[in-house]
Amino acid sequence: MGVKMWTDSPREMLDRHTPIPEREYILTAARTWLRFYGRCPLVKQLACCLAQMVLETGRERQLWGVHAHNYNWGNIKHSGGSSPKYWQFYRCAEIINGKQVWFDPPHPQTRFRAYESAEDGLMGYIQFLVFERTRYLCAWNRGVMLGDPVVFARELGRAGYYTASIARYTKTVVSLFTEFQSKVAEVLTSREANGLYAGLEDGEKERVMSLVGETVWDSYRGQFNADPEALDEEEARRAITPNV
Repeated sequence: MGVKMWTDSPREMLDRHTPIPEREYILTAARTWLRFYGRCPLVKQLACCLAQMVLETGRERQLWGVHAHNYNWGNIKHSGGSSPKYWQFYRCAEIINGKQVWFDPPHPQTRFRAYESAEDGLMGYIQFLVFERTRYLCAWNRGVMLGDPVVFARELGRAGYYTASIARYTKTVVSLFTEFQSKVAEVLTSREANGLYAGLEDGEKERVMSLVGETVWDSYRGQFNADPEALDEEEARRAITPNV
């Protein structure tokens, strides 16, 4: 079936694959995290996100997201509402009653979010998990923020993010996470990553850089005088409020 437009809406984008080189992928993800939180991500935090996104959209040689469509790194569906601005249609499969079922456009199951740039797609991914769907907040807070790929993948599955086997999905995320930690560490400490801190005062640059390798939750423990495992949803949401 050829690529085509399925509606007359100016918000529909033509389906296309948008892979990018792995180093650019990692740097773009780090820049997006810095823009969202005002601080550089820890290696294990970024590796958690990247492992899940690459599982969803694939990789080939030095290209990541080879099956990503219009920078939708998490294969996130579009509900048809006003946000985000753009959508697209493409063929997809879901596991229903233990069987793989394929859907073709313009079936509602094939409407996915679409973005104009890699950074827009990564920002949309974070905002979706943190703000737009509260059922994924546990996966983000206790998985990504604590750098735990097992909890991240397992809680996404329990909350209905994917229809595949939770055990199989989690095993793949953990495998990718283990592989990606060294790659993320190398890129975040390379000269290419210096641009992440352009425009910051020297003291602020040192503060942001010093957080690499430190648990972000340590600063929140002092603020809330609570263990992160005991934070309720409201406290956790306040704790991760970004600088936007």
